[in-house]
Amino acid sequence: MFVLHRIPAFTVPQPDEAMYVLKEKASQLNVPLQVTPPLDAKLLNGLKLGLEGEHQYVNAGLSVALCSTWLNINGHLEETLLKQI
Repeated sequence: MFVLHRIPAFTVPQPDEAMYVLKEKASQLNVPLQVTPPLDAKLLNGLKLGLEGEHQYVNAGLSVALCSTWLNINGHLEETLLKQI
């Protein structure tokens, strides 16, 4: 199997049993596992997400983490700026 080491795996908060499995698999693959928090609605400055439901903030937080990491890996976003965001 082809694995890119040090490319992080992402998840949102999970029940303990599921988180254990994800951590084990990430360890076996030697990749960091990042648990992304939900997007804070206050950061949207009054804007609404395109879909309704509290779970969409979890999805949006995951999307932001994925996009930010991709931009960073490809040289389009500095790590220091990413931490500020």
